[in-house]
Amino acid sequence: MVRLLLAAGHDSTTSALSICLHYLARNPDDQARLRAEPAKLRPAIEEMLRFETPVIAMPRTVARDTAIEGRSLQTGDRAMLYYAAANRDSAAFADADRCLIDRSPNPHLAFGVGIHSCVGAPLARQEIRVALEELLARTRSFTLAGPVAREFWHPYGLRHLPLHIEAA
Repeated sequence: MVRLLLAAGHDSTTSALSICLHYLARNPDDQARLRAEPAKLRPAIEEMLRFETPVIAMPRTVARDTAIEGRSLQTGDRAMLYYAAANRDSAAFADADRCLIDRSPNPHLAFGVGIHSCVGAPLARQEIRVALEELLARTRSFTLAGPVAREFWHPYGLRHLPLHIEAA
C-alpha cells in the first residue's frame, strides 16, 4: 500500500500539475483571474482535473451481476472505468467540453469515487494548490515556450512542458 501511495502519488500528482500548468499557460485570462483572485484556485484546480484527467481509466472486477445501460455484466467480469469519458459526460456536466474554472458543483471522477477513491487525493490536491499558488504569486505571467510532449496512457499528462516565465 505504501509503495502504491508513493508511486501513484508521484506519477498522478506530477501529471495533474502539468495538466494545470499547460491549461493556464494557454489561457492567460484564466491565469490572470486566478492571480487576482487566489481564493478561486481550489475550484479551478478541480475543473482543470475534470477537463483533463490524469488517470484516464482504471480496470476493475465486477463484484456482482448487474446491468448498465442494457448491457449485462457478470460477477468476475473485467470492466474498464473511463474516468476521462465520465468527466466529459454532457448529462453530468453542462458545457462538458469547456474548462470553466468556477464550475460548481463539480462531481468529477479524476481521483475515482467511493471505495475506489484515490487514498492520496487530498495530498495531491494540496501539492497542486501550493505549487500553483507559489507560481502565480511569484510571476507576472507564464506562457508556452515551445512544443509539449504528452504521455498518452497512465498517467496521462505532459513529459515536456517548456514555459516562458515572466517574474513579478
